Amino acid sequence: MTEPSASAFRALLLPPLLWAGHFLAVYVFVSLACLWGWHRMEVPVVQVVVAGLTVAVVAAVLLATRVTARMPGFLGRTGGGVGLLFAGATLVVGLPPLLAPVCR
Repeated sequence: MTEPSASAFRALLLPPLLWAGHFLAVYVFVSLACLWGWHRMEVPVVQVVVAGLTVAVVAAVLLATRVTARMPGFLGRTGGGVGLLFAGATLVVGLPPLLAPVCR
């Protein structure tokens, strides 16, 4: 049995780290946008930024998933599952600001 490389573990940890960064960035951005009144602008700045960030992070998660899913055995299956899980979790974080009013 061969030992997985350090890059394999980095690729396995990348999707949850990207999700956590996305969650924090969306939360902070929407909070500050509401505080500063950006939601009252004619251009939907909040929705555009959240949508762009969500698409970028989901793409990065899926690229990392592609790397780990190609690995043989347990690590490949686990990496594929973890990547798909966190791609879905990123969408769950990014969709509500696009579908509902962000500020009250």
